[in-house]
Amino acid sequence: MSPTLAFVVMLSMTDIGCLARNIYHEARGEPFAGMIAVGEVTLNRVADPRYPDTVCDVVYQPHQFSWTTHDPRPVYGPSYLQAFGIASNLLRYHTPSLDLYFHTINVQPPWASKRIRTRRIGRHIFYRR
Repeated sequence: MSPTLAFVVMLSMTDIGCLARNIYHEARGEPFAGMIAVGEVTLNRVADPRYPDTVCDVVYQPHQFSWTTHDPRPVYGPSYLQAFGIASNLLRYHTPSLDLYFHTINVQPPWASKRIRTRRIGRHIFYRR
């Protein structure tokens, strides 16, 4: 299968854990679709040559996801279990899309005016490359 048709990531507990933590910290409390969209942005970056090649390297790339500056431990309850399940499934079945950026509605980052807005889910706005 061509890399343009499918995105394959070797599943590891490290990849799943990094993706789950990013979904949890960025989108817990958001609609299910919003949690998926945050995970998709993360994996779209892994597939994009302008970003690092691994899930953990994308998540912990400096100045990308604010929660990583203090890297809090997730609360291992229902929200984290949901994020972990989403991460596991996305790593198995994700097909890259155009969304590479998002932010909460509470901020207006300077880069947002230079991107094409694709959708709003819950309290997040998503943008394409």
